[in-house]
Amino acid sequence: MPRERWGGQGIPVGEGRGGSEPFCVPSQSLAETRGNAARFEGFSAIIAASDSARPLLSSPVGSCAMNPDQPLPPRRTPASPRGPSRAYTLVELMTVVVIIGIFAAMALPSVANQLRERKSANVAQQLTQFYRTARMRAMGRGSAVLVRYDSDGAKLIAMREAIAGVAGMNPCELAPISSCTMPASRWDDPTAYRQLDLIKPFDNTVGTQYEVTRMQLRDSANTVKTKADICFTPGGRAFYRETFGAGLFTSLNHVPSVRVYSMKDGMQVGPDRFVYVLPNGIARIGK
Repeated sequence: MPRERWGGQGIPVGEGRGGSEPFCVPSQSLAETRGNAARFEGFSAIIAASDSARPLLSSPVGSCAMNPDQPLPPRRTPASPRGPSRAYTLVELMTVVVIIGIFAAMALPSVANQLRERKSANVAQQLTQFYRTARMRAMGRGSAVLVRYDSDGAKLIAMREAIAGVAGMNPCELAPISSCTMPASRWDDPTAYRQLDLIKPFDNTVGTQYEVTRMQLRDSANTVKTKADICFTPGGRAFYRETFGAGLFTSLNHVPSVRVYSMKDGMQVGPDRFVYVLPNGIARIGK
């Protein structure tokens, strides 16, 4: 008869019929456990320690415990219902790359056109803000401020402020002049005005922000002009002339506009945007 051993919870544990698999003996009362243990040799020490194991012998009848010295059987991982994983082949990867390339080639022209349209929108916004700043400067400083549009000669748009004194003097010593027309030649004399800002939207050099944008100044009759001065007074009035030098100013009683658009390979891309200067001197963007 095989010798029994004590389980992890004080329950006698023996060996199975085959001598390899453990089996559990149902729990018994303390008296029965002592009687059964006394029949076997070498268990006197275990019987003496059974009193201390009393709490452990109170498990319900039929409960079992495993021998702590007995190793647990290996745990089996259930097989995946999908079967073994499968990698992508080179042909499948190349097919995906080709499809992505085709879609990218189809979307590239549209993206490029949108970028050009955004540049023209930014330039139109910049020009609008240019005129607005000039008007606000005139009303805030109490001086006449002129915006010169010249796409033929100097190829620039400049903001100039009328001053009394020499342009190179300390700005704090320069007195503002409120007249746009007296004298009319002031705006061509560098000592009689101070240049506040300057942009060159007619420089279409590659890599500049004006590379693809174009501008056209038009009068109220939609006639293209290459030169124009719009002067703002501290009172909010606006004066206009198309001849530089000693040309006379007249009150702005029409709506000049600047057409802003994008070009690519000699063809227009995207819609037109117009910057309008209203008779009250306020600039706004329209279509």
